[in-house]
Amino acid sequence: MHSDPDDLALLAIGEHIGPAEAHVEQCPQCAGEFAELTRAAGLTRSAASDPQALVVPPPAVWERTVAELQLVSLRPGDAVADEAADRVRQTNVARPNLENDAPEHADRRTGRGEERHRGHHRRKTTGARTKWWPQIAVAAVLAAIVGFAGGLLLPRQLNSSKIISSAQLTALPSWKGSSGSAQIERSRDGSEYLHITIDVAKPFDGNREVWLATADLSHMRSLGYLNDRSGSYQVPAGLNLRNFTVVDVSAEPRPDPSPGHSDQSIVRGKLQQ
Repeated sequence: MHSDPDDLALLAIGEHIGPAEAHVEQCPQCAGEFAELTRAAGLTRSAASDPQALVVPPPAVWERTVAELQLVSLRPGDAVADEAADRVRQTNVARPNLENDAPEHADRRTGRGEERHRGHHRRKTTGARTKWWPQIAVAAVLAAIVGFAGGLLLPRQLNSSKIISSAQLTALPSWKGSSGSAQIERSRDGSEYLHITIDVAKPFDGNREVWLATADLSHMRSLGYLNDRSGSYQVPAGLNLRNFTVVDVSAEPRPDPSPGHSDQSIVRGKLQQ
């Protein structure tokens, strides 16, 4: 299971979220999303460090941004906008050091919490540029969050990844009523990932293992166990998907005495471009 997009966004702006940090270390897909969010937050912080360098946009630009994100319109000097600006200005958006101990993170969270409390009572009275930059900063961070959540601003296609094949998974006779779907996604660096979702019609006290196989099932390659309804797996480098065109999910005993396929498939389907 992948990290929640909100957790990745908070991690990108310097929050300490242990489970998300640990998961990003292990999951290439979430690591890529985290890197993009961190880059967006870095651009925001760069703007925050030199607000006088920003050009004041005409009102129509902000209104279009608000409409795109379906936000309540924030006006210069709004307490909510000022609070968000303070948060961005004080946050270190460099990738969190996973070796930091808990007390340091706890102190940092407390400091920001106090700043949030005070922020509700402040209103800025400086020049127009200072008044406008918090809204731009908020829009940049929210745009990143919404994009990775599958929202309105940045559709998935803009992430330079694309779905290259998909399959509908149908139940084998012993597992009538089960179903599923699978997609192969190719990232911009050429890496390929299998995303799979299944619904199993009956309980099973064992493991579900995900496989890629040749059409005749003479060669099968395990990608790992499916511990939830959905999962994502990196396709091993060198595995030719022109030959391995079948996605299979098997029922494996627990413990599993053999690394091979159990010959008990739950669902199976052929990838189609």
